[in-house]
Amino acid sequence: MVEPSKDPAALEAVGDRPRWPPPVYLLTGGAHVATFAALTVAVVTSTGNHHAALLCAVLSGAGTLLTTRRPCPGFVLTAAVPLFAVVAHLDPLIFWTVTVFTTFAVTVRGLPAPVTAPVACLTSLAAEALATGTVSVHANPVASIAGFCALMSALAGSSVRAQHRYWLAVRQRTLDAVATRESLVRRSVAEERVRIARDLHDSVGHHIAVLSMHLGAAEVSLPTGSDVPLGHLRNARGSVQDVLAEVQQILAVLRLETGADDLVPTPELSHVSELVASFRNAGLDLEEHLTGCDLLLPHDVSAAAYRIAQEALTNAQKHGTHGVRFTVHADEETVRIEVVNTMKKTPGAQAGTRSRTTPSTSAGRGGRGLVGVGERAESVGGRIEFHEQGGLFSFRAELPVHGGRA
Repeated sequence: MVEPSKDPAALEAVGDRPRWPPPVYLLTGGAHVATFAALTVAVVTSTGNHHAALLCAVLSGAGTLLTTRRPCPGFVLTAAVPLFAVVAHLDPLIFWTVTVFTTFAVTVRGLPAPVTAPVACLTSLAAEALATGTVSVHANPVASIAGFCALMSALAGSSVRAQHRYWLAVRQRTLDAVATRESLVRRSVAEERVRIARDLHDSVGHHIAVLSMHLGAAEVSLPTGSDVPLGHLRNARGSVQDVLAEVQQILAVLRLETGADDLVPTPELSHVSELVASFRNAGLDLEEHLTGCDLLLPHDVSAAAYRIAQEALTNAQKHGTHGVRFTVHADEETVRIEVVNTMKKTPGAQAGTRSRTTPSTSAGRGGRGLVGVGERAESVGGRIEFHEQGGLFSFRAELPVHGGRA
Protein backbone atom coordinates (compact mmCIF):
# COMPACT_ATOMS: atom_id res chain seq x y z
CA MET A 1 0.00 0.00 0.00
CA VAL A 2 1.29 3.49 -0.86
CA GLU A 3 2.88 5.21 2.12
CA PRO A 4 1.90 8.91 2.23
CA SER A 5 4.21 11.77 3.06
CA LYS A 6 4.08 13.54 6.45
CA ASP A 7 5.15 17.07 5.39
CA PRO A 8 2.57 19.49 6.93
CA ALA A 9 2.92 22.06 4.14
CA ALA A 10 2.42 19.44 1.46
CA LEU A 11 -0.50 17.88 3.34
CA GLU A 12 -2.22 21.26 3.40
CA ALA A 13 -1.90 21.43 -0.39
CA VAL A 14 -3.51 17.97 -0.74
CA GLY A 15 -6.61 18.89 1.26
CA ASP A 16 -8.87 16.88 3.55
CA ARG A 17 -9.49 13.17 3.19
CA PRO A 18 -12.79 12.30 1.43
CA ARG A 19 -15.60 11.11 3.69
CA TRP A 20 -16.12 7.93 1.67
CA PRO A 21 -14.87 5.35 2.02
CA PRO A 22 -14.34 5.51 5.80
CA PRO A 23 -10.90 4.67 7.22
CA VAL A 24 -9.92 1.01 7.21
CA TYR A 25 -9.77 0.79 11.00
CA LEU A 26 -13.42 1.92 11.26
CA LEU A 27 -14.59 -0.65 8.71
CA THR A 28 -12.69 -3.55 10.25
CA GLY A 29 -13.66 -2.44 13.75
CA GLY A 30 -17.32 -2.40 12.77
CA ALA A 31 -17.03 -5.88 11.24
CA HIS A 32 -15.43 -7.23 14.42
CA VAL A 33 -18.14 -5.69 16.62
CA ALA A 34 -20.81 -7.32 14.45
CA THR A 35 -18.92 -10.61 14.63
CA PHE A 36 -18.79 -10.76 18.41
CA ALA A 37 -22.40 -9.62 18.70
CA ALA A 38 -23.42 -12.51 16.43
CA LEU A 39 -21.33 -15.00 18.42
CA THR A 40 -22.94 -13.84 21.65
CA VAL A 41 -26.38 -14.39 20.13
CA ALA A 42 -25.30 -17.86 18.93
CA VAL A 43 -24.24 -18.92 22.42
CA VAL A 44 -27.27 -17.44 24.19
CA THR A 45 -29.88 -18.80 21.76
CA SER A 46 -28.33 -22.23 21.20
CA THR A 47 -30.55 -25.21 21.92
CA GLY A 48 -29.24 -28.65 22.57
CA ASN A 49 -25.46 -28.97 22.79
CA HIS A 50 -24.39 -25.74 24.57
CA HIS A 51 -20.79 -26.92 24.91
CA ALA A 52 -20.47 -27.42 21.16
CA ALA A 53 -22.01 -23.97 20.51
CA LEU A 54 -19.60 -22.40 22.98
CA LEU A 55 -16.64 -24.21 21.38
CA CYS A 56 -17.63 -23.04 17.88
CA ALA A 57 -18.09 -19.49 19.15
CA VAL A 58 -14.64 -19.56 20.78
CA LEU A 59 -13.02 -20.91 17.60
CA SER A 60 -14.76 -18.29 15.46
CA GLY A 61 -13.81 -15.47 17.85
CA ALA A 62 -10.22 -16.71 18.02
CA GLY A 63 -10.03 -16.75 14.22
CA THR A 64 -11.41 -13.20 14.07
CA LEU A 65 -8.82 -11.95 16.56
CA LEU A 66 -6.06 -13.85 14.74
CA THR A 67 -6.86 -11.99 11.51
CA THR A 68 -5.51 -8.77 13.09
CA ARG A 69 -2.02 -10.34 13.24
CA ARG A 70 -2.11 -13.27 10.79
CA PRO A 71 -4.95 -12.59 8.33
CA CYS A 72 -4.67 -15.77 6.28
CA PRO A 73 -4.66 -18.41 9.09
CA GLY A 74 -7.31 -16.49 11.02
CA PHE A 75 -9.57 -16.27 7.99
CA VAL A 76 -9.23 -19.99 7.22
CA LEU A 77 -10.10 -20.89 10.83
CA THR A 78 -13.18 -18.63 10.82
CA ALA A 79 -14.35 -19.98 7.45
CA ALA A 80 -14.05 -23.57 8.70
CA VAL A 81 -16.19 -23.03 11.82
CA PRO A 82 -19.57 -23.42 9.98
CA LEU A 83 -18.46 -26.90 8.92
CA PHE A 84 -17.55 -27.72 12.54
CA ALA A 85 -21.01 -26.52 13.58
CA VAL A 86 -22.67 -28.92 11.12
CA VAL A 87 -20.59 -31.82 12.50
CA ALA A 88 -21.74 -30.85 16.03
CA HIS A 89 -25.39 -30.83 14.83
CA LEU A 90 -25.72 -27.04 15.21
CA ASP A 91 -27.39 -24.53 12.90
CA PRO A 92 -24.49 -22.95 10.89
CA LEU A 93 -26.46 -19.79 10.07
CA ILE A 94 -24.79 -17.45 12.57
CA PHE A 95 -21.34 -18.94 12.01
CA TRP A 96 -21.36 -18.43 8.24
CA THR A 97 -22.65 -14.90 8.96
CA VAL A 98 -19.48 -14.38 11.00
CA THR A 99 -17.51 -15.71 8.02
CA VAL A 100 -19.13 -13.03 5.84
CA PHE A 101 -18.07 -10.25 8.25
CA THR A 102 -14.55 -11.65 8.54
CA THR A 103 -14.21 -11.98 4.77
CA PHE A 104 -15.03 -8.30 4.35
CA ALA A 105 -12.56 -7.28 7.09
CA VAL A 106 -9.58 -9.27 5.78
CA THR A 107 -10.22 -8.21 2.17
CA VAL A 108 -10.28 -4.55 3.17
CA ARG A 109 -6.98 -5.06 4.99
CA GLY A 110 -5.25 -6.58 1.98
CA LEU A 111 -6.05 -10.23 1.34
CA PRO A 112 -6.93 -10.58 -2.37
CA ALA A 113 -10.58 -11.20 -3.24
CA PRO A 114 -9.75 -14.10 -5.66
CA VAL A 115 -8.49 -15.97 -2.57
CA THR A 116 -11.07 -15.00 0.06
CA ALA A 117 -14.19 -15.16 -2.14
CA PRO A 118 -13.95 -18.86 -3.18
CA VAL A 119 -13.01 -20.04 0.32
CA ALA A 120 -15.80 -18.13 2.08
CA CYS A 121 -18.37 -18.94 -0.61
CA LEU A 122 -17.64 -22.67 -0.71
CA THR A 123 -17.48 -23.20 3.08
CA SER A 124 -20.70 -21.25 3.71
CA LEU A 125 -22.52 -22.98 0.87
CA ALA A 126 -21.23 -26.41 1.93
CA ALA A 127 -22.22 -25.87 5.57
CA GLU A 128 -25.83 -24.97 4.72
CA ALA A 129 -26.04 -27.73 2.12
CA LEU A 130 -24.90 -30.34 4.66
CA ALA A 131 -27.26 -28.96 7.30
CA THR A 132 -30.35 -28.96 5.05
CA GLY A 133 -29.39 -31.75 2.65
CA THR A 134 -29.92 -29.72 -0.55
CA VAL A 135 -28.61 -26.71 -2.51
CA SER A 136 -31.81 -26.21 -4.46
CA VAL A 137 -33.04 -22.63 -4.38
CA HIS A 138 -36.67 -23.78 -4.42
CA ALA A 139 -36.24 -26.27 -1.58
CA ASN A 140 -33.94 -24.20 0.63
CA PRO A 141 -32.63 -20.78 -0.55
CA VAL A 142 -30.47 -20.29 2.57
CA ALA A 143 -27.51 -22.19 1.08
CA SER A 144 -27.49 -20.01 -2.03
CA ILE A 145 -27.88 -16.89 0.11
CA ALA A 146 -24.91 -17.97 2.24
CA GLY A 147 -22.66 -18.41 -0.80
CA PHE A 148 -23.88 -15.19 -2.41
CA CYS A 149 -23.34 -13.11 0.78
CA ALA A 150 -19.79 -14.46 1.17
CA LEU A 151 -19.03 -13.62 -2.44
CA MET A 152 -20.45 -10.09 -2.16
CA SER A 153 -18.57 -9.41 1.09
CA ALA A 154 -15.26 -10.24 -0.64
CA LEU A 155 -16.13 -8.06 -3.63
CA ALA A 156 -17.21 -5.17 -1.36
CA GLY A 157 -13.99 -5.38 0.67
CA SER A 158 -11.89 -5.45 -2.49
CA SER A 159 -13.74 -2.43 -3.88
CA VAL A 160 -13.24 -0.40 -0.71
CA ARG A 161 -9.55 -1.34 -0.61
CA ALA A 162 -9.13 -0.28 -4.25
CA GLN A 163 -10.79 3.04 -3.46
CA HIS A 164 -8.39 3.60 -0.54
CA ARG A 165 -5.38 2.79 -2.69
CA TYR A 166 -6.62 5.12 -5.42
CA TRP A 167 -7.01 8.02 -2.98
CA LEU A 168 -3.59 7.37 -1.44
CA ALA A 169 -2.00 7.26 -4.90
CA VAL A 170 -3.64 10.57 -5.87
CA ARG A 171 -2.54 12.06 -2.57
CA GLN A 172 1.05 10.88 -3.04
CA ARG A 173 1.19 12.25 -6.60
CA THR A 174 0.04 15.62 -5.28
CA LEU A 175 2.65 15.53 -2.54
CA ASP A 176 5.35 14.61 -5.07
CA ALA A 177 4.30 17.52 -7.30
CA VAL A 178 4.46 19.94 -4.35
CA ALA A 179 7.87 18.58 -3.30
CA THR A 180 9.19 18.88 -6.87
CA ARG A 181 8.03 22.48 -7.10
CA GLU A 182 9.61 23.35 -3.75
CA SER A 183 12.84 21.61 -4.80
CA LEU A 184 13.01 23.71 -7.98
CA VAL A 185 12.47 26.89 -5.98
CA ARG A 186 15.18 25.94 -3.47
CA ARG A 187 17.56 25.08 -6.29
CA SER A 188 16.99 28.45 -7.97
CA VAL A 189 17.59 30.25 -4.68
CA ALA A 190 20.74 28.18 -4.03
CA GLU A 191 22.12 28.95 -7.50
CA GLU A 192 21.53 32.67 -6.98
CA ARG A 193 23.20 32.56 -3.58
CA VAL A 194 26.20 30.76 -5.12
CA ARG A 195 26.47 33.45 -7.79
CA ILE A 196 26.37 36.22 -5.17
CA ALA A 197 28.86 34.39 -2.96
CA ARG A 198 31.20 33.92 -5.91
CA ASP A 199 31.13 37.64 -6.73
CA LEU A 200 31.71 38.61 -3.10
CA HIS A 201 34.61 36.21 -2.69
CA ASP A 202 36.21 37.43 -5.90
CA SER A 203 36.20 40.97 -4.50
CA VAL A 204 37.31 39.93 -1.00
CA GLY A 205 40.05 37.68 -2.37
CA HIS A 206 41.47 40.54 -4.39
CA HIS A 207 41.60 42.88 -1.39
CA ILE A 208 43.16 40.20 0.82
CA ALA A 209 45.87 39.60 -1.78
CA VAL A 210 46.60 43.33 -1.92
CA LEU A 211 46.73 43.47 1.90
CA SER A 212 49.22 40.59 1.95
CA MET A 213 51.45 42.46 -0.53
CA HIS A 214 51.38 45.61 1.62
CA LEU A 215 52.27 43.64 4.74
CA GLY A 216 55.18 42.04 2.90
CA ALA A 217 56.40 45.46 1.79
CA ALA A 218 56.14 46.80 5.35
CA GLU A 219 58.04 43.76 6.63
CA VAL A 220 61.04 44.35 4.37
CA SER A 221 60.96 48.12 4.98
CA LEU A 222 61.42 47.93 8.76
CA PRO A 223 64.76 49.17 10.08
CA THR A 224 67.23 46.79 11.67
CA GLY A 225 66.45 45.92 15.29
CA SER A 226 62.67 46.15 14.99
CA ASP A 227 62.15 42.58 16.15
CA VAL A 228 58.80 43.07 17.91
CA PRO A 229 57.05 44.91 15.04
CA LEU A 230 58.60 42.44 12.61
CA GLY A 231 57.12 39.50 14.53
CA HIS A 232 53.68 41.09 14.54
CA LEU A 233 53.88 41.77 10.82
CA ARG A 234 54.89 38.19 10.10
CA ASN A 235 52.01 36.82 12.20
CA ALA A 236 49.59 39.18 10.48
CA ARG A 237 50.85 38.22 7.06
CA GLY A 238 50.60 34.53 7.92
CA SER A 239 46.97 34.98 9.00
CA VAL A 240 46.19 36.91 5.80
CA GLN A 241 47.74 34.16 3.70
CA ASP A 242 45.63 31.54 5.51
CA VAL A 243 42.49 33.56 4.79
CA LEU A 244 43.51 33.96 1.15
CA ALA A 245 44.06 30.21 0.81
CA GLU A 246 40.58 29.50 2.22
CA VAL A 247 39.01 32.05 -0.11
CA GLN A 248 40.73 30.43 -3.08
CA GLN A 249 39.49 27.02 -1.92
CA ILE A 250 35.90 28.31 -1.70
CA LEU A 251 36.19 29.82 -5.17
CA ALA A 252 37.50 26.53 -6.57
CA VAL A 253 34.51 24.68 -5.10
CA LEU A 254 31.98 27.25 -6.35
CA ARG A 255 33.36 27.31 -9.88
CA LEU A 256 34.02 23.53 -10.02
CA GLU A 257 37.41 24.23 -11.59
CA THR A 258 39.40 21.57 -9.70
CA GLY A 259 38.84 18.12 -8.36
CA ALA A 260 38.30 17.30 -4.72
CA ASP A 261 41.81 15.88 -4.45
CA ASP A 262 43.33 19.29 -5.23
CA LEU A 263 41.54 21.07 -2.40
CA VAL A 264 42.94 21.75 1.05
CA PRO A 265 40.89 19.87 3.68
CA THR A 266 38.45 21.96 5.70
CA PRO A 267 39.84 22.60 9.22
CA GLU A 268 38.32 20.31 11.83
CA LEU A 269 38.19 20.18 15.62
CA SER A 270 41.46 18.25 15.76
CA HIS A 271 43.22 21.47 14.59
CA VAL A 272 41.83 23.61 17.39
CA SER A 273 45.18 23.55 19.22
CA GLU A 274 46.77 25.23 16.19
CA LEU A 275 43.96 27.79 16.28
CA VAL A 276 44.72 28.51 19.94
CA ALA A 277 48.41 28.90 19.14
CA SER A 278 47.67 31.41 16.36
CA PHE A 279 45.58 33.59 18.69
CA ARG A 280 48.20 33.37 21.43
CA ASN A 281 50.90 34.43 18.95
CA ALA A 282 48.70 37.38 18.03
CA GLY A 283 48.87 38.58 21.65
CA LEU A 284 45.67 37.15 23.12
CA ASP A 285 46.00 36.08 26.78
CA LEU A 286 44.37 32.68 26.44
CA GLU A 287 43.72 29.93 28.97
CA GLU A 288 42.56 26.79 27.15
CA HIS A 289 41.06 23.52 28.37
CA LEU A 290 40.79 21.04 25.49
CA THR A 291 39.48 17.49 25.93
CA GLY A 292 38.37 15.00 23.31
CA CYS A 293 39.43 17.12 20.34
CA ASP A 294 41.16 14.15 18.74
CA LEU A 295 37.99 12.04 18.60
CA LEU A 296 36.80 10.86 15.19
CA LEU A 297 33.68 13.01 14.65
CA PRO A 298 31.38 13.46 11.63
CA HIS A 299 32.95 15.89 9.21
CA ASP A 300 30.15 18.45 9.27
CA VAL A 301 30.04 18.54 13.09
CA SER A 302 33.82 18.74 13.40
CA ALA A 303 34.10 21.54 10.82
CA ALA A 304 31.22 23.46 12.41
CA ALA A 305 32.84 23.15 15.85
CA TYR A 306 36.15 24.50 14.51
CA ARG A 307 34.50 27.47 12.79
CA ILE A 308 32.39 28.26 15.86
CA ALA A 309 35.48 28.19 18.07
CA GLN A 310 37.33 30.41 15.57
CA GLU A 311 34.54 33.01 15.50
CA ALA A 312 34.14 32.95 19.29
CA LEU A 313 37.85 33.57 19.85
CA THR A 314 37.84 36.30 17.18
CA ASN A 315 34.92 37.96 18.95
CA ALA A 316 36.75 37.72 22.29
CA GLN A 317 39.89 39.25 20.76
CA LYS A 318 37.99 42.15 19.18
CA HIS A 319 35.64 43.00 22.03
CA GLY A 320 37.34 41.59 25.13
CA THR A 321 40.04 42.69 27.55
CA HIS A 322 42.43 40.83 29.85
CA GLY A 323 42.38 37.04 29.76
CA VAL A 324 40.10 34.66 27.89
CA ARG A 325 39.05 31.25 29.18
CA PHE A 326 38.50 28.85 26.28
CA THR A 327 37.04 25.38 26.88
CA VAL A 328 36.31 22.60 24.42
CA HIS A 329 34.92 19.25 25.55
CA ALA A 330 34.03 16.55 23.02
CA ASP A 331 32.70 13.06 23.66
CA GLU A 332 30.71 10.49 21.71
CA GLU A 333 27.44 12.41 22.19
CA THR A 334 28.12 16.16 22.29
CA VAL A 335 30.70 18.82 21.48
CA ARG A 336 30.66 21.76 23.90
CA ILE A 337 32.52 25.02 23.31
CA GLU A 338 32.71 27.79 25.90
CA VAL A 339 34.49 31.17 25.79
CA VAL A 340 34.44 33.60 28.73
CA ASN A 341 36.06 37.05 28.70
CA THR A 342 35.62 40.56 30.06
CA MET A 343 34.21 43.18 27.69
CA LYS A 344 35.62 46.50 26.62
CA LYS A 345 33.65 49.51 27.77
CA THR A 346 32.11 51.37 24.86
CA PRO A 347 31.06 55.04 25.04
CA GLY A 348 27.39 55.44 25.88
CA ALA A 349 27.00 51.77 26.87
CA GLN A 350 24.76 51.08 29.82
CA ALA A 351 25.40 48.43 32.42
CA GLY A 352 22.97 45.58 32.50
CA THR A 353 22.33 41.97 31.66
CA ARG A 354 21.67 40.49 28.25
CA SER A 355 21.33 36.92 27.11
CA ARG A 356 20.22 35.14 23.99
CA THR A 357 19.89 31.59 22.69
CA THR A 358 20.86 30.70 19.12
CA PRO A 359 20.59 34.17 17.55
CA SER A 360 19.33 34.02 14.00
CA THR A 361 17.77 37.39 13.31
CA SER A 362 19.69 39.79 15.52
CA ALA A 363 23.38 40.29 15.32
CA GLY A 364 24.22 40.73 18.95
CA ARG A 365 27.35 42.48 20.16
CA GLY A 366 29.63 41.01 17.54
CA GLY A 367 27.76 42.23 14.45
CA ARG A 368 26.99 39.49 11.97
CA GLY A 369 29.45 37.10 13.59
CA LEU A 370 27.07 35.64 16.15
CA VAL A 371 24.35 35.37 13.50
CA GLY A 372 26.63 33.21 11.35
CA VAL A 373 27.67 31.15 14.37
CA GLY A 374 24.03 30.53 15.26
CA GLU A 375 23.18 29.48 11.71
CA ARG A 376 26.21 27.18 11.56
CA ALA A 377 25.22 25.54 14.87
CA GLU A 378 21.62 25.09 13.69
CA SER A 379 22.84 23.45 10.47
CA VAL A 380 24.06 20.45 12.50
CA GLY A 381 21.19 20.46 15.00
CA GLY A 382 23.02 22.40 17.71
CA ARG A 383 22.44 25.65 19.54
CA ILE A 384 24.40 28.51 21.07
CA GLU A 385 23.90 30.74 24.10
CA PHE A 386 25.62 33.95 25.11
CA HIS A 387 25.25 36.14 28.18
CA GLU A 388 26.44 39.61 29.15
CA GLN A 389 26.43 40.54 32.81
CA GLY A 390 28.53 42.93 34.83
CA GLY A 391 31.11 43.43 32.11
CA LEU A 392 31.57 39.68 31.61
CA PHE A 393 30.70 38.01 28.30
CA SER A 394 30.19 34.25 28.13
CA PHE A 395 29.57 32.24 24.98
CA ARG A 396 28.51 28.57 24.88
CA ALA A 397 27.80 26.25 21.95
CA GLU A 398 26.51 22.69 22.11
CA LEU A 399 26.51 20.44 19.02
CA PRO A 400 25.14 16.88 18.93
CA VAL A 401 27.57 14.40 17.43
CA HIS A 402 24.94 12.10 15.91
CA GLY A 403 21.51 12.98 14.61
CA GLY A 404 19.52 16.16 15.19
CA ARG A 405 20.31 17.57 11.76
CA ALA A 406 18.28 20.73 11.13
